[in-house]
Amino acid sequence: MLKNFTTFFLHRFPFLFPLNRVLIYFLSFVLAAHLFCFPFIVYPSLADTGPSWLGIDSSWQMVMNYAGMHNLTWGKDIIFTYGPLGFLSIRNGFGVSRWIFIFFDLFIVINFFYVFKDYLLRSGDLFISALILIATCLLIGSFYGSAFSWILLFLICYRMYTSYLHPSILSLALLSILIALSFFIKMNTGLVGIIFLSLHLLNLFFIKKITALKATGVFVLAIGVIILLASLLHVSLSNYVRGSLELISGYNQVMYLEEMHEQTEWNVKMLLAGILLLFSIQAALLIKQKQYSRLLYTISCVGYLFLLWKQSIVRNDIQHLQEFLFYAPLILITGNFFSDRIAPSRFFSGATLVIVVAALLIKAETVPVNTMVNTRFFKKKEYLHAFREYDPANYLGQQNKRLIPDSLVKKIGTHTIDVFPWDAEYLFQHHMNYSPRPVFQSYTAYTDWLEKKNLEHYQKKAPDFLLYDYDAIDGRYPFNEEVLTNFFITKNYHVTDTFTSNERQRILLEKNSPVMPLHFVTADKKNAETSDEVPVNNFSFIKIKLAYSLRGKLRATLYKAPPVYISFILQNGERHLYKTSIDLLETGIMTDKLVISDPDFIHYIRSKENLPGIARIKLELEQRYFKKIMTVEYLQVAP
Repeated sequence: MLKNFTTFFLHRFPFLFPLNRVLIYFLSFVLAAHLFCFPFIVYPSLADTGPSWLGIDSSWQMVMNYAGMHNLTWGKDIIFTYGPLGFLSIRNGFGVSRWIFIFFDLFIVINFFYVFKDYLLRSGDLFISALILIATCLLIGSFYGSAFSWILLFLICYRMYTSYLHPSILSLALLSILIALSFFIKMNTGLVGIIFLSLHLLNLFFIKKITALKATGVFVLAIGVIILLASLLHVSLSNYVRGSLELISGYNQVMYLEEMHEQTEWNVKMLLAGILLLFSIQAALLIKQKQYSRLLYTISCVGYLFLLWKQSIVRNDIQHLQEFLFYAPLILITGNFFSDRIAPSRFFSGATLVIVVAALLIKAETVPVNTMVNTRFFKKKEYLHAFREYDPANYLGQQNKRLIPDSLVKKIGTHTIDVFPWDAEYLFQHHMNYSPRPVFQSYTAYTDWLEKKNLEHYQKKAPDFLLYDYDAIDGRYPFNEEVLTNFFITKNYHVTDTFTSNERQRILLEKNSPVMPLHFVTADKKNAETSDEVPVNNFSFIKIKLAYSLRGKLRATLYKAPPVYISFILQNGERHLYKTSIDLLETGIMTDKLVISDPDFIHYIRSKENLPGIARIKLELEQRYFKKIMTVEYLQVAP
C-alpha cells in the first residue's frame, strides 16, 4: 500500500508538524474562499413566449422581496415556502442592499473554512481528504439557489458534531445562530434544525458533557434569536409555522411529476445506496465499540439524506434529482467518520472519495469538467464586478415582456390590484398598487387551511382590480386551484376588459359594489365507495373526504403520495381528467359547469348557460392505497 506522503515525513521528522498544520489551513482557506455564490446576483429575464408557467419563478421571487420592502407580515399577509430571508437563497436583489449579500457570502465562506480545516485535521489521510474536498467543491453548484437549504442543513449537522466533540458555549451558540437563520430562509430547514438541536442537547446532557442549565440556556438562546428576528422581520411565528407546515403537506400530496428520467433516477438510487451503506457500517462499528452517543450524529446525517431524497423523488424533475446527486455527498464531510476510537479511518476516506468522484463523473456527463473548474475557481473578478455594478432596480425594465395596454394602466391607476394565477411581475413592471392574497400563487393554495386564508383576505379587503388568466400547472383543473376564492370572484367581480400578452388572453376584472360575502351550507352528505361515479345532482360545489389506507400512509410518508385524479363526466358522456389530491378534494370541487379556457371563465361570470354541464364525477386512483369508503358533501351558496 502506498503510504500518504505527508504522513510518511511526519513520522520521521516530527518537527515538521507545524508545517503540516499550515498546509491544512492554507488549503482550507483556498477552497473555502472559492465557495462564494456565483453569480453575485440574479436578474431574471422575463419570458415573453412559451407556456404561462415560465412566469412562476420570477414572480414568486419578486413577491418575496416586495413583501420585505412593504413590511408585510409573514404568516398572515404572505404565506410561502421561503421566509423573509429567502432572498439570500434565490439571490434576487429587488430592493436589497448589496452589502447584505456580500456579508452573508463571507459568513458561508468562513463556515466552510472551519468545515474543511476540521475535516483535514481529523482525517487519516491528508492527500485523499484533500482530493475529496476538491471534488466536493466542483460537485456542488456554484449558484446555490433553491439548494441553499441543503448547505445550511449540512452546516447544522457539522456544527452538531463539532459541538459534541467540544461543547463550548461558542460552538453551541454558532449552531443556534445557523438554525435561526435557516428558519427564516426556509422554515422547514429551520424546524428540522430545532429538532436536531433538541436531540443534540439531550444527548450531551445524558452523557454529562453539559449541565441541564447549560443545555436549557442554549435552547433558550436559539428560540430567543428566532423570536428577536421574527420581530425585526415582521413574522407572526405561529402563523408562519402553521402556513409552512400546510405548504409542506400539500406539496407532498400534489406537486409530484410523472416524468421519466431513468438514468438519472438510477444514479440517484445507486448514490443513495452507497452513502447509506457507509453510514450503516459506521453505525455497526459505533454499536460494537459502545459509542452509542455518537449514533445520533449518524442518524442526523441519514435524516439529511432522507429529506434530500424525498424532495428529489416527489417533484421528480431533473433539477431536483440533480440536487440529490450534487448535495448528498456533502454530508460525508461532516467529520463524523473520524475518531481515535473508530477504525478504519482509511477505509472511510477511500469510500468517500469513490462516492464523491462517482457523483462528479455523473455531473460531468452534462457539465464539462473544465466548465466546473472555471466556474468554481476563476470567477472572482466577475463576482466583484457584479458587486460594483449592482442595481437593485434593474428588475423593472421589461414592461415589453409583461405588456399591459396603456389605456388599462391608466384605468387601474393607483387602485389596488391582484393577479391570478401567478404573474405578479406584470404589476411590478407597471408600478401598480399590488395587493397580494396571502397564498399569492394559485398552485400553492393546496390545502383547506391555505384556501380559507385567501378567502378570508378577499372577504375583508378584496382588491379593486384583478389581472386574471385561467391556467394551472401539472394537469390540474384551474377553477379548483383556489376554488373558494374563484367562487368569490365570480360573485363579486365583472369583466371590464381583455387583452393578449405573452401569447395568452388576459382578463381584467373589476370589483362590484357592494361586496357580497361567500357562505356555503351543507345540503346533503352521504358515503360512497371510491370506485363509484358520484352524481352532481345540480350542485355547483362538492367536498370529498378521502382517506389513505395504512399502506397509502406509509407510501405517502416514506416515498410519495399515491396519485389521485378526478374525472368530470359531462351530460353527453364526455370525460375530462384532471390531477388532484386528498387535500384539494376536501377543500372542494366546482361541479356545475366545465370551464377550460379564459373565454369559458368569462362566460361563467356573465352567463353559465352556454357551458357544458357536469353530470357525474369519478376518482381515478389505486384502490389499495385508500380506504374503500369516502364521504361526499353537497354544498350550496347561502343567500
